[in-house]
Amino acid sequence: MVMIVYILAFLGILFILFLFWLGAIAKKAKNELRAEPREFKDAVELMGFIRNVFDCQLKDQVVLYGFVESIDYCDGSATMSEPVFILYVVLITRKGHEKVLAPCGNVCATLKKGDFVAVMPFYSERHKFWYYATIAKLKPYYLGEGKGFFVDEQYVG
Repeated sequence: MVMIVYILAFLGILFILFLFWLGAIAKKAKNELRAEPREFKDAVELMGFIRNVFDCQLKDQVVLYGFVESIDYCDGSATMSEPVFILYVVLITRKGHEKVLAPCGNVCATLKKGDFVAVMPFYSERHKFWYYATIAKLKPYYLGEGKGFFVDEQYVG
């Protein structure tokens, strides 16, 4: 009989510890979702925040965030078009990361490898094709709920 009491007491203590642990996780998630202004010092923390606060799913004309992996310059002479920066961007998605080609039409842009950028995906129903455009260079400073990130350089409009 005494042994049963000890076992039940031990299980009760484990249950209480589990509840405290669950409460700590819930409090941390609530603080992140409150999304107050904050600056990020490393990419891992920034990516975790983006996945917790934003949808991070590929949808037509819904901004995704990512990092510049490499940059090429196309002067447009071969195709008789405007010069552009050809960027390879690693997008932050719900499933992990996705590498995409996301040109930037502003040849005065000061982009380099590792820059935090906003990319706008466009879907062509007719051709069943995704196209991506780099729309802004961002600073890793979140302005608060509904305001997004601090825009360092804007490349559209």
